[in-house]
Amino acid sequence: MHRRKEPRFNVSKTVSLRVLAAFPGPSLGQLVDASIIDFSGNGMRVCLRYPVPCGAKIQILDQDTMIVGTACHCAPQDGAYVLGIRILEYVLPPLMDRTLA
Repeated sequence: MHRRKEPRFNVSKTVSLRVLAAFPGPSLGQLVDASIIDFSGNGMRVCLRYPVPCGAKIQILDQDTMIVGTACHCAPQDGAYVLGIRILEYVLPPLMDRTLA
């Protein structure tokens, strides 16, 4: 049974991800490569090399778009980690330049 309110769309796209919250780990504050697996209006799943703690605030950068979200779950899979993210905000240009300053 599907409990989702929105459809999920499969994607294979490389993005940069940064953990913003004060949690320990290799990706804290640094941009790391991640791949979007799928997304909906309120969430997405990404694959990356590092685990991210639940509750950590996440920033995803893709060309001229920034997505801010919260880590909901993170599970090991095939030598990497699949991270579920609840999307809190989409930031599009020209607002993105002011947000990063």
